[in-house]
Amino acid sequence: MTPLRPRITVQPWTVVLEHVPGRAPQVLAAGRHRSRRGARYEVVDLRDRSTSLVGEEVSSEDGLAVRASVTVRWRVSDPVLFGERAAEHVAAVCLATKVTLREVVGRLPGAAVAEAVRTASADRITAEVRPVAARGGVDVLAVEVHDLVLPDTVAGPVSGRVSGQVPEGAGWQRGHQ
Repeated sequence: MTPLRPRITVQPWTVVLEHVPGRAPQVLAAGRHRSRRGARYEVVDLRDRSTSLVGEEVSSEDGLAVRASVTVRWRVSDPVLFGERAAEHVAAVCLATKVTLREVVGRLPGAAVAEAVRTASADRITAEVRPVAARGGVDVLAVEVHDLVLPDTVAGPVSGRVSGQVPEGAGWQRGHQ
């Protein structure tokens, strides 16, 4: 009599990668599956996720320091690629987002940063980060710039577009999208 092998239950919002030595990983979809002797199993969550980059400091074209908080909304599009590269891949997506943010803001004069980042720049950052993410099985849904912190010298002239309270003596004014 052969011993019964345990069954694996895969939830609807996940897939499981079945790693058998010497073979390519198999993707197990939602449902119940019989486990294989010697196999290793890895759960990959397919739900939308977000990763925040808080307080990234970048310089505008005219040298003004601007701080921005960015959220990258993403999901796994290729579970096998993601399983192979997940450890470093999310970090690579974050780095690509930081570099693109620096490039976009670096081409703008300080007074134009608030409006430009709120509109077309977030779409451009998303478009430039997507190919980097796709190499690791990740689909970037959106890159959202949700906080901008500008020096007082810029925040004053663009007060109609950037709002917030500044403690007396503070050198920064917080703005929200």
